Amino acid sequence: VGLACASLLSFPVAAFCSLSLLILGVSGGTMSRVLEEGSVMGVNHETGVADNKSVVDYILLPTFSGMLKVVTLVEGFSPVDNLSTGRSISWSQVGRAFGQVVVLVGGFFVAIGILIFSRRELAVAQSTS
Repeated sequence: VGLACASLLSFPVAAFCSLSLLILGVSGGTMSRVLEEGSVMGVNHETGVADNKSVVDYILLPTFSGMLKVVTLVEGFSPVDNLSTGRSISWSQVGRAFGQVVVLVGGFFVAIGILIFSRRELAVAQSTS
């Protein structure tokens, strides 16, 4: 993720982008709660229903839904749980983990990095005159 961001952005912006993606991965519980409530702005605690939907809800709820699918795809598979309890991991689980985490999620970031990197002029001559 850091290399994909660094191929387009300066170091401070790439670091901020990488950290924001890390925070996004950690905030899966918050996104699922927002999707359950149906509003970003919160719900009425007496009725348990979102009283007024704003424009922000119509934009962020589908976005959160897509991001939560990606986050749960990566978090859903944890071979460490099986190893810590003494169970073995089959080759099909290793293949599924490789396909989900490396090919799908990693491939998405690699494709974005390649697309951005191929369109950037790396050795542009800077003239000071």
